[in-house]
Formats: sequence, structure tokens, C-alpha cells
Amino acid sequence: MSRWVIISCCVVLLGIGLVFIAHGLLIPAKAVLAQYLLESAWQKTRKDKKAAKPWPWADIWPIARLTIDGKSTLVLADGGGESLAFGPSHVSGSARPGTKGTSVISAHRDTHFQVLKRVKPGSVVTLERADGVTRDYEVRETRVLSKPKLLLPPEDGHDRLILVTCWPFDAVVPDTQKRFSVLGERIR
Repeated sequence: MSRWVIISCCVVLLGIGLVFIAHGLLIPAKAVLAQYLLESAWQKTRKDKKAAKPWPWADIWPIARLTIDGKSTLVLADGGGESLAFGPSHVSGSARPGTKGTSVISAHRDTHFQVLKRVKPGSVVTLERADGVTRDYEVRETRVLSKPKLLLPPEDGHDRLILVTCWPFDAVVPDTQKRFSVLGERIR
């Protein structure tokens, strides 16, 4: 085999490897970079008292700041699955974060909710709303549930926060059929 063929094969294999590496880093990179733009939008939202988009064509905006185990991240308004690449998202149909009722927030297990690995009953989760009001929630329980069993508890006047992510945390498969759920109740 000629030297030219060997070099060409090495360059092609290197190129293919770089494509796979870039693809694997895309979601984590989007998650980190988006947080800078979202932080700017959060500060503008707090200052102007109205929702600010992080970039002109965005269909998401920050509505709360969530702090778990010292790690802070912004929560996006009523986001669908596509917004999870940018940060935790409030699940529409649940109470708005930091208000009376049960609020559900979901995020990817390998980016923003990776911190849930360390959460245990008794841990405190802090949620700050855009108006500056802060609520602390004590983790009451963590559970692993199958996808169809994720139901909101009946409204009974309690102020709850449910955090949901895929499970297991170290799974190689992107869409597992189980969810890790953290239930927190507001500390008065």
C-alpha cells in the first residue's frame, strides 16, 4: 500500500472521529453557552419586570432560578422537549414555579439535572422567581418511576416542587422508559 493511501485513510478516519466527538459535545455545549444568554435575559426580565428573550428568535425565556446543592440554573417557561437543550423547563399544566400548587420542572440528566444524583430527603432546593421572591423546598422523597406513572398529586393547598429527569443517570441510551423524580415541599 502506498504512503499516500495510508495518509488519506488516516485523514478520513480522523475527520470521521472529529464529527462524532463534535456531535457528542453538541447538547452539553448548547446547554452551557445558552446559560450565558439566558442569564442576560434573566437580569433584563428582573429589571424591566417583563419576560425577555435570550435571543431574538427564541421561543423560550427564563422565569425562575433554581439552586440545588449550591449549583444554580435558570428555569425556562413552559418549554417543550426542544427547550431542554438550553435548560430546565417548567412543565405546562403544573403550577407556575414558586406559586401555590404543584410545580413540575424537567431537565436532562446529563446536563442541568445531573446534580440530582446527590439529592436526598432533607436536601433543600431554592427557587427564585423573576419578582425576587425566593422559596425554599425541602426534599421529602426521591423515586424512580416508569414514564406513564408520572402524575401530578391532587391539589390540596400544599406548595410543592417536583423535579424530573431520565433515569438511570449513567445510561448510554438517550430515551429511557424510567424517570427520576424529586418531591420537595415548601419550607414555611
